[in-house]
Amino acid sequence: MNTVMDDNKVLTLVSQERIPLTPEMRLILEVSNLRNATPATVSRGGVLFINDSDVGWRPFFESWLSKYKKAEDEDAENVFTLAASQYLSDQALDELKQRASIAPMCDIARVKTLTCILDHLYSEMKKSKVQMEHIKKLKEEGKEEDIKTLYEAFFVFAAMWALGGPLEADDKNNFSKNFSGQVKVRFPDVGTIFDYFWDPIAANWTSWNTLVKAFDPSRIGDGGLYNNLVVPTAETTRQRYLLNIHAQAKKGVMYVGQPGTGKTVIIQDYFSTLDPEYTLTASINFNSYTDSKALQVVVMGNVDKRAGKQYGPPVGKTLIYFMDDLNMPFVDKYGTQSPICLVRQIIDHAIVYDRDHLEEQKVLLDVMFAACMNPKGGSFFVDLRLTRHLTMISCVTADREILAQIYQQILQAHFASFDKSFLEIPRRIVAATSQIFTQICLAPSFFPTARKFHY
Repeated sequence: MNTVMDDNKVLTLVSQERIPLTPEMRLILEVSNLRNATPATVSRGGVLFINDSDVGWRPFFESWLSKYKKAEDEDAENVFTLAASQYLSDQALDELKQRASIAPMCDIARVKTLTCILDHLYSEMKKSKVQMEHIKKLKEEGKEEDIKTLYEAFFVFAAMWALGGPLEADDKNNFSKNFSGQVKVRFPDVGTIFDYFWDPIAANWTSWNTLVKAFDPSRIGDGGLYNNLVVPTAETTRQRYLLNIHAQAKKGVMYVGQPGTGKTVIIQDYFSTLDPEYTLTASINFNSYTDSKALQVVVMGNVDKRAGKQYGPPVGKTLIYFMDDLNMPFVDKYGTQSPICLVRQIIDHAIVYDRDHLEEQKVLLDVMFAACMNPKGGSFFVDLRLTRHLTMISCVTADREILAQIYQQILQAHFASFDKSFLEIPRRIVAATSQIFTQICLAPSFFPTARKFHY
C-alpha cells in the first residue's frame, strides 16, 4: 500500500512482481478504511474533510424529483418539493437522530426508502383506471386542492415508514404522536399512524384492519406444522404490502427485531403468496461459520447462465434471496464480515468474481435481497455500506390484543364443529392462559439467575 501511495505508484505483489500504475489512476480511501493502517500509510494520503451536510441526500432527491418535471406533472413536483422542505428539513432529521433507531441508519437510506414508496404509489395511481378517472373528474370540477391533498398524503405515507419504520417501539409511538400533529392530512385519533393507509378514492386514512383476510381453518388440518400457521392480522397485511412495493422496485428490505417478533414469519408468509411464474425465492441461514465463499456457492447455485458472462433466474423472473440472521457471520480481526461485503458488492456492482480465475467476472441480473437480524446477537450491527441499500423496518412484540386475536381464531376454527354453547370457550381459554403466563413471568422464582440464565 505504501509503494502504491508513493510518487512512483508501484504495486508490489507477494510474488515480488512489480506493477507500475498509470498517472490517471487514483486511490481514494475513507476514514473507516484506515482503521488498521499504519501512520506511514496515513501520512501518504491527503486528508479532505467532508461534512454530512455538505453533500447529503439533497442531490439524490433533486435528481429523483426531476423525473416528475419531465413527466410534466406540475402538481406532483410542487407538492413533493414543499413536503420535503417540511418533513425532511434539517430540524426534522436532527430530531429524528435523537430517537432510538433499532439499528444504525444514514439519512440517504431513509430518503431512498421514501422515494421507493412514493414511486410505487404514483405508478399504481397511473396504472389504475379508477384512480385516473377520479383525478380527471377532480380536474374537471376545478378541485385542484383535492389533487394536491392526494399527493401530500402519498408523501406522508412514504415519509412515516421511511422515517419512523426503523425506530424502536417507544420511540415509534412518540414519533407517531409528533408526526400526526404536523401533517395537513389529519390521521384518526385511534391507534398510531402506522395503523392506516391512504385511500385515494375515499380521500381519507383507512385502517389496515379493513384489508385483513379471515383465517383459513383448512391450513390446520392439511398436515402442516403448527409453527408454520400464519393468522392474518393488520401487521402481516401492511408488511406484505410493503414487501410487495420493494419486490416490484427490486429494492432490498431488512427486518430488525428481537427473537419472537415474527421477522422470519413475515417474509416467509409473503413468499407463500408469490407466483413462481414471475418470482423465485431462495433462503440462506447465516451463522458464525458463513463466509463469502460459502455464500457465493449458494448464490450461484440458484441462478442459470444466460449469455456470455450474464447469470440470473430464467428470463422474465426475479429471484429474491432471503438472508436470515444477517449479522451472525464472524467479524475478522480487521472488523469486516466477508459475506456482508459480498452482498454489498452484488447490490452495488451486480458482479461476482470466479474464484478459480479472478480475472473473470460474472454479472448477476434480476436478483434482490431481503434480510432479518436480531440486534442483540451476533455482531449486533452490519456495515452501513450494505444497510444503506436496504429499507429497514423494526419488528416489535405484538400487543395482547393482537395475540388474543391470533389464538382465538385458531381455537374458534377447532371448536367450529362443536355445539354452540362452546362459542365462548376460545375467548376464555386465551384470556386465562394469558393471565397465567403473565403471573409466571412476574413471579420472582422464575426470574433468570446466573446459574439458571435460560429462564
